[in-house]
Amino acid sequence: MAVPKNLNLIGPQLQKLRKERHWSQRELSEKLRSRGGQSTRERWSQIEIRQMQITDCDLIFLAEAV
Repeated sequence: MAVPKNLNLIGPQLQKLRKERHWSQRELSEKLRSRGGQSTRERWSQIEIRQMQITDCDLIFLAEAV
């Protein structure tokens, strides 16, 4: 069974926002962890390139971080 090509819609917009704020993926994941999220740089990298789904909880922590 083939893996779907795009697992989320927010990835490219997240990458654009992160770059506009001059944040690295590591800085973003640290901001999310400081708010209680369980994130890693690798996870956000996969989300940005649309190879990982983003959870509702991830979206909440992301909204609080930005």
